[in-house]
Amino acid sequence: MLSCFRRMLATAALLLAIPGAAFSQARSDLLVAGAHVRFHTRMYDASFWNGGRVDSVTPDSVYIVSAIWGMKPLGLARSDFTRLDVSTGRTSRVADTFQGIAIGVLAGGLTGVAIGAASGTTHNCEWICTASDKAALLGAAGAIGGLVIGGIIGAIRSPSEHWTTVIPPSGAAR
Repeated sequence: MLSCFRRMLATAALLLAIPGAAFSQARSDLLVAGAHVRFHTRMYDASFWNGGRVDSVTPDSVYIVSAIWGMKPLGLARSDFTRLDVSTGRTSRVADTFQGIAIGVLAGGLTGVAIGAASGTTHNCEWICTASDKAALLGAAGAIGGLVIGGIIGAIRSPSEHWTTVIPPSGAAR
């Protein structure tokens, strides 16, 4: 039973890691005039995000317009950025709901399996006596509970913005 649980845990970890690695590549083609950006630079306080809209892009600089700077384009050398992200749109409520469901089913199911497997085998019983039976039943119950709770949380969560990292921009030091 323990090796089955380890295989399930390893599979879940792999399935969660693959999409993050696939989409974590830098995309400098998104850095165009009009793009909504957030960034950290060496010259401004790096403890919070600076943001604005890209006014123009040259091979060695990015000109950003922000209300903080009085709506005047500020030119920043590409090498000044320690991190630069470009907005690629907002999430939809449907996508957030399905993400909540997926996380809830996975968390609830794995928790149920772990509790069932840890409870051990009960002797002198007539129903669900073995640890594997308990793990299967509690895993299914946890997955159903996680589906409901995750779906509700995903549906009521406010939509967030998707950011794609453009770091380092061409020529920037790491």
